[in-house]
Amino acid sequence: MNCRKSVITALSILTASVLIPILAWSMLSARSIEDLLNRKLLTSGIIMHAERFETAFPFRIVANQVIFSDLETKQPLIKIDRLSTRLRLMPLFAGRFNCIAEGRSGSGILSAEANIYPEKRGNLMIRDLSLEMIPFVSQAFNGKIKGLANLDLQYRQTRNLTSGEARLKIDSLMLQGARLATVSLPDITIPETRGVLKLEGNSLVVNSLAMQGDDIYLRTSGTIQINGSLPISLITEIMPKAESIERNKAVFLMMTRYQVAPAVFRLRIRGTLANPSLAE
Repeated sequence: MNCRKSVITALSILTASVLIPILAWSMLSARSIEDLLNRKLLTSGIIMHAERFETAFPFRIVANQVIFSDLETKQPLIKIDRLSTRLRLMPLFAGRFNCIAEGRSGSGILSAEANIYPEKRGNLMIRDLSLEMIPFVSQAFNGKIKGLANLDLQYRQTRNLTSGEARLKIDSLMLQGARLATVSLPDITIPETRGVLKLEGNSLVVNSLAMQGDDIYLRTSGTIQINGSLPISLITEIMPKAESIERNKAVFLMMTRYQVAPAVFRLRIRGTLANPSLAE
């Protein structure tokens, strides 16, 4: 009898230890989930809002119509139609906390995996994300921008220092009627843009972002702060061929003060990611 009672007691404790966290999880309100996530994002200068949050088994959060915005300016940074994040159960038995996330933004697909404990590392993959779903890009250039972005990011955190590397590719980049501060930019069409970015703390170091068009070549390097309210430091070199200069004669005439060599224009971009400006 004592043995039976011991088994029943053990099973009851085991059942309760499983069901109580699940029950508590299912009772979380959308507001509490949003507040918790925003506290985590606070140090990055980003705030998140979703039209609807749902909790699901096992330990999954599903958010619809998600918008990440700059905390200071409230300008939207990226829009995601649906985002699902869940805690993986199997690694828990080995003492590891691991989360995976999947999302969709227009035609774009996002997937990520993060190890939270004992080591902090992860990866992010983005495929065919339309630049139109990243509002701050078009706002920064005050013009029409199109293209499909692909990103592969791997990162690791040690002693509160985050480091990593990202490979960026943009297909069919098109820029029309764009301005950077008070300077008009030439209309460009770039079949493929490639670059490597280094993640160092809250900074993205752009080694070289190369854009090769039929009659123009652009190259960008420098540092971008992930926090949209912190200063950036970028240099963009524009090297047009004769055909591009002829077609955009008025634009390049206004850019003569930035000319450093025949058919070479160098723009020093300062300000912030949310509000870039040109340094003289």
